Amino acid sequence: MTSQRIPALIVVALLFIVTVVAVFLWNEARKEVIFLCGNFAAGDSRQSVVEQLDTANLAGYKVITMPGGSRLEFESDLNFEVDKCVIELDSEGLVERVGTR
Repeated sequence: MTSQRIPALIVVALLFIVTVVAVFLWNEARKEVIFLCGNFAAGDSRQSVVEQLDTANLAGYKVITMPGGSRLEFESDLNFEVDKCVIELDSEGLVERVGTR
């Protein structure tokens, strides 16, 4: 091997490793959103939902206040927010609807 090929091989190997790690994290973030979203059903309390969402390592949520209730949007920046879980709560803080997008 020539000394010029070694740096090129190192760059290719590093790019491969970075790609594998990125794909792994993307998939883990996706699974986290889908799995946690599947835990919620109509009638669940806001406290229960928030406690479960707070266990996420690769995703986060935001609360949007709306007339007559609120909405929690749970997603991950690691997968560019492709997978999103939307949890709609009524004025009493109980889940009305849950959906993924």
